[in-house]
Amino acid sequence: MMISALFRTLAPVALFALGLANLLQGCSPAANSSVTAVKSGSGKTLVTIPRTVVTSTEALSVNEIFDRGMRRLGERQYALAADDLEKAAIAAPEQPWAPLAFYNAGIARDESGAFEKCAEDFRRVIRSPTGMPEQRDAHVRLIRVLVYLEHWKEAAQQADTLVQRYGNLRMLESVVVRGAMALAEILEGDLEHAEQNVEAARSIIEEHQFDLPVKIHFDVAAVYFALGEIRRKRAEAIVFVPPPADFSERLEQRCQLVLDAQSAYSSTMRAYDSNWSIKAGYGVGILYAKLHSDLMDMLPLVSFESPERTRLFEAALRLRYSVLLEKALQMMDRALALAVRTSDDSSWVRLARESHEQLTASLAKEAEALRNVPYTREELKAALANLGKESKAKAAALKRKKSVIRR
Repeated sequence: MMISALFRTLAPVALFALGLANLLQGCSPAANSSVTAVKSGSGKTLVTIPRTVVTSTEALSVNEIFDRGMRRLGERQYALAADDLEKAAIAAPEQPWAPLAFYNAGIARDESGAFEKCAEDFRRVIRSPTGMPEQRDAHVRLIRVLVYLEHWKEAAQQADTLVQRYGNLRMLESVVVRGAMALAEILEGDLEHAEQNVEAARSIIEEHQFDLPVKIHFDVAAVYFALGEIRRKRAEAIVFVPPPADFSERLEQRCQLVLDAQSAYSSTMRAYDSNWSIKAGYGVGILYAKLHSDLMDMLPLVSFESPERTRLFEAALRLRYSVLLEKALQMMDRALALAVRTSDDSSWVRLARESHEQLTASLAKEAEALRNVPYTREELKAALANLGKESKAKAAALKRKKSVIRR
């Protein structure tokens, strides 16, 4: 009763203040969309005041906060715009503009680099039942952000949902979807299906010349990164323990995959984005570091009739393959230098730091081992030349043997 009486007392006062404000602005009370006055069935005047958000510094209606957020977005004040738009939509989810507010907040978060919050804004748009036209774009943007954040499993799930919801996809949407699925499949170790998705995406990329610009789109970079990862894993599957009879052939196959993977990683770097470039640079470094490690694992298992010849063989291979460590260290140096320039401290940067320390220690160990052998570099190079001839002769003999067996 007290509340009703208080409302009846304040309602005329509110209407009077509203009318006075509009009069001063040269407009009628009916023109104000923030406050609405209507007559009830009993003839009483009811006042509808929009939801107001009160903070320690301001008290604004949700409509005013939404309008300010949109204005700030246009002015490229992205962090402030996102705060306003999210605040308005969360405070008044029933408003018809609420999904649009989350959509534009997501765009603002993307521009400001707040990618986790950006993803959540786009999730809200997708979950909205309104069927707004921006939902499809929000879905594609969400997949793109999830790929960037390396939430590859969710990215693939969202990609699958996008396909089911919209059916025929546009060309760039297909690239986004295929890239996300491939990265998730690589994570699961399913290289066969990952390769199928990558090749499908590459067909679209090449047909529509998405790889033609000097600076490629992030979606294209994701596909090339996935290709680099596939080739790297296929390369690492070729091992040398126990020492294979067709060692030269296997080494040649692995080296070719290393070069192919490096080519894909290099294409990734054409996005000119520190995140993708650091990941790709680390991938190239690991290619060479792992190849060196696998070759060194073979050394203790190789022996000749003469201990002297065994020591010579080991020293010669240390000299030959130390260049792999140098290449790996060079790539980690570049990745870390880029991280410093861009203030990047992602998990990939931390991995690159750890690898840099390990590679530096390994290179020092190899240098020390070579200093302690009783051979000159000329002697080691001559030994390498002889080993190369022997290896080629064995490979040719093995090839002839296989040819005879096939007959």
